[in-house]
Amino acid sequence: MKVVFFANGGALALEPLRAVAARHDVVAVVRPADRRGRFRGWMGAAARAAGLRPTDPLVKWVRQSGLRELQYHVGGEAQLGGALRKCAPDIACISTFPSILPAGLLDIARLGTVNLHPSLLPRHRGPSPYFWIYYHDDQRTGVTVHRATARADAGPVLGQESFALARGMGIVALHEENARAGARVLMEVLDSAEAGRFTEAPQDDALATPAPRVAPGAAMVNFRDWEVERVWHFLAGLVPMFREPLRETGGRGVRYAAVQGFERGETEAAPGSVTRTAHGWSLHCRGGLVNLVAERS
Repeated sequence: MKVVFFANGGALALEPLRAVAARHDVVAVVRPADRRGRFRGWMGAAARAAGLRPTDPLVKWVRQSGLRELQYHVGGEAQLGGALRKCAPDIACISTFPSILPAGLLDIARLGTVNLHPSLLPRHRGPSPYFWIYYHDDQRTGVTVHRATARADAGPVLGQESFALARGMGIVALHEENARAGARVLMEVLDSAEAGRFTEAPQDDALATPAPRVAPGAAMVNFRDWEVERVWHFLAGLVPMFREPLRETGGRGVRYAAVQGFERGETEAAPGSVTRTAHGWSLHCRGGLVNLVAERS
């Protein structure tokens, strides 16, 4: 089939794109335009050429593979739509794209557009599913391929794969696992599409949970109710993408580089308080301590 692939970057886009390109004709890869403006975009290109800013692996692979690149920017839908119609795609795929595409672009491909999302929809619809997977202490997670519609992450499910989320598994490892699973599920969906046997399962909106972005510096751990193991899993999973804002007794901020582990036991200090250790800090929680490793100065 002739496929258009919308992607921003990272493993969750690159692994599925590689899989698709191995068996189908990728007629174009669409990436979001640099939102910083043309001058800064040129500066970024110059920095990458000088080796000061590494090229995203997806961009590097696309260019090495000789695939056609197109850009999407708000206000340029008509121009992009014209270019895509000339490609005459059978289907369009989206992964890690930062914008909700208008209907005029979603409907260009003969079989429509599908989106790869790193959660078990309808759980965690939105731009930050990873954070909320850890926040809600999900025991299982996975990936979903669904039909893309005007409502973000709300279209009928076409394929899904779930797996147990290991306690303390880091967000980088989870992202890589999702990339592998996402490639498998997306290929299964494309196989079904090619055979003319799409199976669509409508999402139950009553079971949907939102996954909005979290404001930088927001305090998110519920120290009153969360037990020590849950705090450890949440912090260890999300570092370095998210760090809970913590302070020592004197008010000095705690900047931790890693979450080493936890110890069960009684603690006299209030949950959420921090005491210094030889290698970092002890974070007091219900039923024990979480060990935080200090950043190197």
